[in-house]
Amino acid sequence: MKRLMAALFIISVFLFSCANEEKSLPKKDGEISSQVLKESEIKNVAKEFLPLGKCEEKLIMNGNKIIDAVDLYFSKNNKFPDALNDLVPDYISEIPKTGMKQLELFKLKIGDAAFDYYNDGNYFSIKVRYDIFDEWYYNSQKKLWQWANH
Repeated sequence: MKRLMAALFIISVFLFSCANEEKSLPKKDGEISSQVLKESEIKNVAKEFLPLGKCEEKLIMNGNKIIDAVDLYFSKNNKFPDALNDLVPDYISEIPKTGMKQLELFKLKIGDAAFDYYNDGNYFSIKVRYDIFDEWYYNSQKKLWQWANH
């Protein structure tokens, strides 16, 4: 029982800290407002999931780097890559980190969540499952990042 309570505490602290990070960038005289900056950096997100927290912003920005590399690969090869590693180093220098931590509930480990990639020849998808129920995913057919709680 003590282990279960400790695990729940660790999970709640982690989720609370990620969900409540500062969402706006400091504004100095002459700078573009943080909202305008975010809108230009954050693209392809379904409007019902905005505004994003800091962790989610990093995930989407890094995911968009992969999407841009996949699109470039497709334009030059007329097919999607078989795996994300096929993009390195010609289309992207490295596969970026997601910025999200992945919880392994029963092992009580917290590690970096990874981008998962899939293509069926016509479309591709990228997803990041970062805890037992939650994931962000991008579908190239819809051209949108969406969030799901399973």
